[in-house]
Amino acid sequence: MRHDVSCHPIASFTTIHTAATTAAIVGFLCLAALTLLVSCAPRQEPNSALHPGSSAAMDAAGFEDFVQDVFMPIYPVLAEQIIDDTMMSNGLCLDAGAGGGHLSIELARMSTMTIECTDIDPDAVAIARANVAEAGLEDRVECAVADVQALPYADATFDLVVSRGSFLFWEDKAQGFREIHRVLKPGGQAYIGGGMGRRLPLPALQRIKSEMASRGVGPGVDPIPPEKMESILRDAGISDFRIMSDREDGHSCTCSMWVLFSGE
Repeated sequence: MRHDVSCHPIASFTTIHTAATTAAIVGFLCLAALTLLVSCAPRQEPNSALHPGSSAAMDAAGFEDFVQDVFMPIYPVLAEQIIDDTMMSNGLCLDAGAGGGHLSIELARMSTMTIECTDIDPDAVAIARANVAEAGLEDRVECAVADVQALPYADATFDLVVSRGSFLFWEDKAQGFREIHRVLKPGGQAYIGGGMGRRLPLPALQRIKSEMASRGVGPGVDPIPPEKMESILRDAGISDFRIMSDREDGHSCTCSMWVLFSGE
C-alpha cells in the first residue's frame, strides 16, 4: 500500500505555526488585560495595625525582644496593682492573651495562685513556657494555646481572670468578654485592659513611652472610648462593671483602660 506523505510536512508546519501564532496572540491579550486590571484597581491604603513597627505586626519572637528591652518594669507593679485592687491572692487565675507570660510570672511570685497562662499564638506560648521554666514556676504556671473568644474551660472555673494589652486585638470583643464572664466563679474578679499601671513611677513611664516613640512601636489599632466599651460589655451580658483609666496624672498611653467586673 502506498503512503502519500508528500503533504504531511507542509500540513504539520502549518499546524504548528498556526498554534504558535495563536498562543502568542492569546498570551499578549492576557498580559494586556492583566495590566489594565492592575492599573484600574483601587489603591488600598496600608492597614495601620500592620505598620512594621506596631506590636500587631511583630512576630512572637520580635515582640518578646521588645518586651525584654523596654516593658519589663511594667509587670511587677501591675501585678501588685491587680492583686490589691481585686483582693485576690489565691485560687486559680487565667491570664488571657499573655504573650511571653511575664504578667503571669509576676502574679505567681506575689501570690499563691495557680495560673493558666494562655495565648492564641503557639509561638508566644512556647516563649512563655520557656520564661516560666527559667523563673522556676512550672508547678504554678501552666502555659497553653487558647482563644479568648472560645475558652476551653468549664463554666465557673477561675477566681481571677486578667489580660493586659490583648483586648484591642480581639476580633469579637463582646464574645471575648462573654467568655471571660462565663469562666469566672461567682464572686471571681476580672481585670482586663491595657496600659502601664498607675503605680509605675513617672520617670519609668516616660522612658518607656520615649523608647516606643523612637522605635515607632504602638498597638497599631484605634483606642476604644469608654462609651464604646460600655456598649461592648452590655452586648456581652455584663451589666455590673467598672471602667477606669490607667492613670490619673494625665500621662496614660493611648490604649490605657481597665475593665473590672465580677462573676455571677
